[in-house]
Amino acid sequence: MTLVPNPLYEELDSLYTQLQRDASAMSTALSQACRQMATSNTWIGPVAQGWDSQLTGHDRDCGTQVSGMLDQVRQERDRTPAHVTPQEAQAIRKQLQLIAMNL
Repeated sequence: MTLVPNPLYEELDSLYTQLQRDASAMSTALSQACRQMATSNTWIGPVAQGWDSQLTGHDRDCGTQVSGMLDQVRQERDRTPAHVTPQEAQAIRKQLQLIAMNL
């Protein structure tokens, strides 16, 4: 039986590669704002202190969220067959097209 590349596997692999490339920037996306809040008079007062505390918490959480996202995509990719029959590939392509149309 002839097998062909699985379009879903290819999409997941592409997404994983892109996320790996962007992981550092996403993990530190709020760091500059946190530094500005901590080192200057960007915004002062009780409301600013509360917001700064929330911002710092979100900043710490970014790395965890990015790591979790990478793990989920990698796990899904790894349990997806890299090759399928031509008929399965065609059905998967149709499903991916329907998903793309709904975005």
